[in-house]
Amino acid sequence: MADSTYLEASAREHYGVEEEVLDIIRSSVRCGFTSTVDEVQERLAAGNSGIAMKCATAIDILEKSGRIMIENGEIVLRGQGDVSGRAHERRRMAREYMSFGLSFLEGILPSVPEVLMAGICGSVSYGSAGPDDDIDIMLVCRNGTLWSVMRKVLLAARSVRKREPRKPIMCLSYCAGDDAFREEAASHRTRLFASDCLNIRVVKGRDYYTNVLESSTWMSSCYPLTYAARVAEGNGDDVDCGGSAGGDRLNYLLIGGYLKTMAWGRNLALRLKGREDELFTARIERDRCVYASDRWRRLEEV
Repeated sequence: MADSTYLEASAREHYGVEEEVLDIIRSSVRCGFTSTVDEVQERLAAGNSGIAMKCATAIDILEKSGRIMIENGEIVLRGQGDVSGRAHERRRMAREYMSFGLSFLEGILPSVPEVLMAGICGSVSYGSAGPDDDIDIMLVCRNGTLWSVMRKVLLAARSVRKREPRKPIMCLSYCAGDDAFREEAASHRTRLFASDCLNIRVVKGRDYYTNVLESSTWMSSCYPLTYAARVAEGNGDDVDCGGSAGGDRLNYLLIGGYLKTMAWGRNLALRLKGREDELFTARIERDRCVYASDRWRRLEEV
């Protein structure tokens, strides 16, 4: 009886943490793999030991209440089918991909000072990657410089691909100008977008990133712990983003046109092969180049 009373009191105290933990586990299940205890703590705590302890308590309460099961460090929801046995291998692969992606960015960023923020997003930033996954790169550039930056980074990525064909592909999945990114961060109010944004592994521009998060407080209503931890990482001061630059139109016409054609061709090939589950949308405009899989869009509606 005493144990039951303690569990009920603890559950009330940690209810908010439990919901964040469950949301992460659900998102993993929807993608067909499990989370580990360490993964959940890393994603929610972002290095904050106090929050990590709250996560551990919440996980313990959820297990004792029967809402989750833990086997060999992997967490699964009861009644969600067998998706066990994959988490550890996916985490190992994500670490390898992350190391390769960081090396690439650290090598190219000195040649593109127009980049305000750079990082790794997608499955690798979540600490879970499969053999067919790309390394998703995110770039935010000074207004009017996006496509000159894209030209340099795409050429560098192609060079790396030729030199190391067995390594994962660098995918510039989210690249935008300063104004475009700030606008989307403020208005794209879904839990999945918030989760993706809060889990970016920032390589350059941590203060810029913090500044954008502080202007997008709606994310704190989705993931209060993670939001607080990420905001605390930078000083949040105003960042000098410079004025708009000119002369980017030709790069947009050439490179943007090429990428639009390639995206159309890739989707056509996928349809002809009956691989509709791999279709994606490419939003290629003057101030952004954003790729989103149809599966991601479906998850966003859940």
